[in-house]
Amino acid sequence: MSRARAATVACLALMAMAPVAAFLWAQDRLNDLRQETAIVENTIAELQQRLQSSADGSDRSAEAMLVDFHVDGATEAVAAAGLQAQLATLAREAGIDIDEFEVMRALDTGTQAEAEPGVRLRLAFKAGNDAFQEMLYAIEQRRPAMRVQSLRLATFDADEAPILNADLVVEAYRRLEP
Repeated sequence: MSRARAATVACLALMAMAPVAAFLWAQDRLNDLRQETAIVENTIAELQQRLQSSADGSDRSAEAMLVDFHVDGATEAVAAAGLQAQLATLAREAGIDIDEFEVMRALDTGTQAEAEPGVRLRLAFKAGNDAFQEMLYAIEQRRPAMRVQSLRLATFDADEAPILNADLVVEAYRRLEP
């Protein structure tokens, strides 16, 4: 067989194989897309189920959900006391003794301080890593909605395990009555 004839046969073989290879690649990609679609559909179904269960029968009004979101209290002092009680409960559940609570006043911007929708508390405590992590998780996950505005940590070695000396400012929003 001559070289020219061998080259022609090789080209014809490649031309016959190219559509087969393209078909196999497309089938593989189609299977990948089907798997991705199934994952997205499962995620959507899971989120819809969570939404349904978190709405407690979906008969809760938006107003009722906002009450859960905010700290109760017509004034900053009342709201701070409610937030302090909530944080004390979270700390107790995590096995932490709070050393110090302090209400952080809003900066004087020339406006009425009582119109400030947020309430901030500084708390100081000592805890192990696990208890500290549990406390932060509880702050993030529980109602009313709270966020850690600032955090300072120092470590020191105790006899058994390292201890964290934590100083954090937690902020929550209070509902302003019209």
